[in-house]
Amino acid sequence: MKHFTNFKSIVFLFAAMLGSIMATAQCDAGEIEVEIQISTDDWGYEVYWELLPAGSACGSETIASGGNTDVGCDGGGDQNQAPGGYDDNATI
Repeated sequence: MKHFTNFKSIVFLFAAMLGSIMATAQCDAGEIEVEIQISTDDWGYEVYWELLPAGSACGSETIASGGNTDVGCDGGGDQNQAPGGYDDNATI
């Protein structure tokens, strides 16, 4: 009988842990977690990026963005330094 009691305890512990994991989920059903890591070179201030739905144009339906907003969608090659630009040789 003691073995059966330990089994029930293990099942209860597993169920409690599973419930805890499910209760702290960040994503809604049908969504996935995304991590974006930016590594810059000697010109980090020139970086601009956006996360968009497939098929969307830059600046349209933007989910997330970062970097130098002066470069933005139309500033390819611009070397404008703006607040919010990234440091050189950094990982963000």
